Amino acid sequence: MRDKIKNPEYFQKWIDYYSDVIPDWYKSLEINEIENERIDSYKRNLFTMHMKFLITKYSGGIDLKVLTTDISKMCIEMNNLWSEISGLYFYRNSYLKQYISSAYDQMIWMLSFATLLKIDNDSFIKLGEIIDRNGVVDILFEK
Repeated sequence: MRDKIKNPEYFQKWIDYYSDVIPDWYKSLEINEIENERIDSYKRNLFTMHMKFLITKYSGGIDLKVLTTDISKMCIEMNNLWSEISGLYFYRNSYLKQYISSAYDQMIWMLSFATLLKIDNDSFIKLGEIIDRNGVVDILFEK
């Protein structure tokens, strides 16, 4: 276990929760239960759940090999779930080439996990594609 404050049961409870909820959210997307104007927001929330799931598994001490597979899959999912304007600041009737704080945090988490877990180049490139697609320029991301 990497987190020494919480007990293993705490993490298992959340792992079980996300394991149950995430497939249900995908099913709602597949069967078109989500209103069109809510789809982008829904997908961002779905990705947020994926992120919390990954953080929970890491903090709970899940094997790093399993997490490496998870993060590679998440790079693909992030590419699918984030739209071209997903997470960008909207100011004075236009989108800025800058992420809102929650999207910025998620990208930092993804880049950090990708670096920590030494994921394959193709998965890492997917993250760069998202940043490029959104037109975001940030010194930290460039490093």
